[in-house]
Amino acid sequence: MEAILVKSFTYLFVIFIAYFLKQKGVFFFNEYEPISKLTFYLTTPCLIVAGFRKFVFDSSLIFSLIYGMLINVIIILAVLLITKKDDKKTQALYIMTAPTFNIGSMILPFLIGIFPGEFLSYLFMFDIGNAIMCTGLIYAFAKSRLTDQYEFHFNEFSKSLLSSAPFTTYLILLILSFANVNLPSFVFDVAESIGNASVICVMFMLGLMLDLKLEKKDVADILKIFGVRFGVVLLMSILVINYFPAPEVGKQIIVLCTLAPLTSLTPIFCSKLNLKASVYSYVASISMPISIVLVMIVTSLWL
Repeated sequence: MEAILVKSFTYLFVIFIAYFLKQKGVFFFNEYEPISKLTFYLTTPCLIVAGFRKFVFDSSLIFSLIYGMLINVIIILAVLLITKKDDKKTQALYIMTAPTFNIGSMILPFLIGIFPGEFLSYLFMFDIGNAIMCTGLIYAFAKSRLTDQYEFHFNEFSKSLLSSAPFTTYLILLILSFANVNLPSFVFDVAESIGNASVICVMFMLGLMLDLKLEKKDVADILKIFGVRFGVVLLMSILVINYFPAPEVGKQIIVLCTLAPLTSLTPIFCSKLNLKASVYSYVASISMPISIVLVMIVTSLWL
């Protein structure tokens, strides 16, 4: 518990420092762009590679992978329902900021040492399904909403998907895993060293983008985004606890995964789509303390 609080405080502190330095004129808003590119094309792919060091596929865990994708899809469907009368920019903003879950830097450190290690496979498989969505599919779909035509174009969709460096990294690693190809240990060591900088880079970027002077419509957007997100999570968690084909501890881990904050890729993809920074940076920033509180409460009820 102490470790996760220290880490969470560190991330929030980095956001505060970046915001403070921006206010003092040391950094400027548009300077988040090179940090965004560094994170997107280098540190995040390395973090993904490092996470595959102990990955072992078990066909019985396929339901966790499917659920990691499914809950993102359901949140997006709920978003489309409540934004059907809004403009395309608003729809794309909600699509990008309501789903996705940051498992590696928040939930995994919290669960290690609390739950038996053999059940963490449910977390890994959930994260793979979630990553398939948040490292490419959701971005590609949000991008499609910004075009003048709503017809589905497979070539354009595939190009958007494969242009995501994190998604391509996941795809290559999954292929290597299924082919029983083991990467040398030093590859994971190097990837871990570089990948450890990913979250700090993203937190600093959020601080540069953060604007505390929110307009009235921004507040309404933020409340609706969180309302959709946690409304779906609550309903799906009830179904998981009662019907998911897994041991009780496995069900609890999957529910805790859906209480994670937004993935660190959310502000990066939003910036690539030129969406409203005052909304997505604020949602990404405050999702972390909200997640910390919810995870602590739910875990204390089960343990």
